[in-house]
Amino acid sequence: MRFRERSFSRDSILSAVIALLLLLVGSRSFAQPVLSKQRILAGGFIGYQGNFYSGSFNIFPPPFTDQCGVFASGSGWKPSFGVTFEYPLSKKLNIAPRLYWDNRSGTFTVTHTDNAVLSNGVPTEIDAEFDKAMTLRQFSLDVPLKWMPFKRNNLFFLGGASLGFIINNRFHQSESIISPSNAYFTSNNRQDRVLADGMITGVQRFQYGMCLGVGYDVPVSKEMFLAPEITNVLGFTNVVNSPSWTIVALRFSVALKGDITSMFRDEAFAEPIIDQSAAQINANERTGQLPTATASIQVMGIMPDGDQTPHPTLKVEEFISTDLQPVLNYIFFDDNSAEIPKRYVRLTPDVAATYTDTGMIGSGTMELYANTLNILGRRMVEHETAKLRIIGCNSNEGTETGNLALSKARADAVYQYMTTVWKIDSARIFVNARNLPDEPSRAGTSFGAEENRRAELQCDDPAVLSPITLSGLERTSTPPRIRMYMRSEHPDLIDHWHAEAIENGKVIAHTEGVGKIPTTFDWILSKLADTLIHGEEPVHFSLTVVDSAGTESRTEAQIQLKALTLRKKREQRIADKRIDKFSLFLFDFDQSKLSTQAEAILSMVEKAVQPTSDVEVIGFTDRTGEAEHNKSLSEDRARAVADHIAAHAHPAHIHDAGRGDMELLFDNALPEGRYFSRTVYVRVETPVGEGDK
Repeated sequence: MRFRERSFSRDSILSAVIALLLLLVGSRSFAQPVLSKQRILAGGFIGYQGNFYSGSFNIFPPPFTDQCGVFASGSGWKPSFGVTFEYPLSKKLNIAPRLYWDNRSGTFTVTHTDNAVLSNGVPTEIDAEFDKAMTLRQFSLDVPLKWMPFKRNNLFFLGGASLGFIINNRFHQSESIISPSNAYFTSNNRQDRVLADGMITGVQRFQYGMCLGVGYDVPVSKEMFLAPEITNVLGFTNVVNSPSWTIVALRFSVALKGDITSMFRDEAFAEPIIDQSAAQINANERTGQLPTATASIQVMGIMPDGDQTPHPTLKVEEFISTDLQPVLNYIFFDDNSAEIPKRYVRLTPDVAATYTDTGMIGSGTMELYANTLNILGRRMVEHETAKLRIIGCNSNEGTETGNLALSKARADAVYQYMTTVWKIDSARIFVNARNLPDEPSRAGTSFGAEENRRAELQCDDPAVLSPITLSGLERTSTPPRIRMYMRSEHPDLIDHWHAEAIENGKVIAHTEGVGKIPTTFDWILSKLADTLIHGEEPVHFSLTVVDSAGTESRTEAQIQLKALTLRKKREQRIADKRIDKFSLFLFDFDQSKLSTQAEAILSMVEKAVQPTSDVEVIGFTDRTGEAEHNKSLSEDRARAVADHIAAHAHPAHIHDAGRGDMELLFDNALPEGRYFSRTVYVRVETPVGEGDK
């Protein structure tokens, strides 16, 4: 057989180029008013898109697979529709996400010569065509930046990421005779025949790509805009695992967008200010003067208990701190998979040879957890007689029901990493498999299934699974927040504004917005303590407003800064304290009883507590369960820990509280995030004398 591929439609590509040129030329001649570049817009769009395929599908089913070539290209034109949103990042740059129904269907086509028979029964050579019609539908989310480079023109350009999730996929493959017209296939006495029909196998449901586009905002009223747009979506992800198949989509669309900026503006000062503004504007109209937007600010310190302090002095202090983090000895797996997920850090043998725990100083809890396999691998190397037991588990639900082979494969994946990367003697590692873990999370729930899909690592040497101790410096700020109260004489005239926190001439924090200013904004100074600890000058807070005419008005306030480093406290013999922090996440699901491991960590807490220590115990939970129940559970956990400390260490003062799930500490979409959220934090502050520093 000889094959001739059909290329992409030249007419389709040519029409796209012509449309783009018309849009570019027309954008320079439109007489509509220029769209304000700092509006928040929302709306919907409809479009028609060409899907251009590039692939290497074998022509099948057998016996054609061995005889024939491949489908290399194809195309199809389909409608699309969705919603769009725009939020200004600056005068010329918006972020413009759009969520839409995306029909990526099309047809691979290839022509060939074959053998058939004529209507009189005489064999003959024919020209035939293989068609592979792909039905492919998905939800897509494009997150482009919208760049508007021209002051007197509403032309814009788009560029950003494109994400898709395939929800429907089928194929239909057929062969038809092109010529001669009186030939037919002997298999069915017809000029066409169906070769295959069904689901497309091996589909990669998550699709990634890049979108590029150009468009024009045409004002149809003061608040509404019509936006024709041409967008090209370049697919980076192969549609199926194998063979090769990528899609480039060219979409022609029209969006109708409305200005919703007012929904995001704060109206708190509206009543007294708007009346004054209207009166002033009317007076200025009579005198020929134009009003300008002005603003004023006042700053207040917000203490941990919520009390407000006028004219605060900001105290930033440095302490010696020890942070004890527990080791979560579970490796979680995806559904029906034995591959170690990519969020776990995996090393090469050469890198592992130089890896140490000390290199993790300054890392957060989740970053430490991502290195669990390497932390335990290094400790197994250092403790040469320790024995490691790896227990593979499954959720015992759906396709994992009773699947001990999957549990074994999960344990083997960890075993292979320990023996090949960390060179642990296989005689020191034991592998077991079971269905549900010995202490399972709640069955019949999605989060329970996620947490039960795991490999557990147990060791006969407690040192291998002992908590990670990180020592360093902690910086705190008092008050932890500064609240800036803002108001304007003419809020309706403000086009945009920005506020800054400045120390020694350097901007250390910044925020901005469009339209009316909010009534308040909180600066979280505890996050800036590492910068402020080196400061000596007062901290300035400024507010700048710009009206629609481009006139700028700036006001500022300041607070005194007192920075106390360890060196300064020692030189000036200022009373100091040591801070020790402990995290105990070792609670089973929905339990407040202290485990054996938790009691071992509490023995370390007791050693840190002195009769002069102040101890704070705070309980947390994950997001599963009712809020009221979680609050009570976190209080019970905190109280259990506080009672244990009070009975064994006798601190000067101990305070316990539970926050439930009101303050989620980690990403609860991940099973490890939920485990680490089931925690009790213990903070011990102990005064130290000159000789203890």
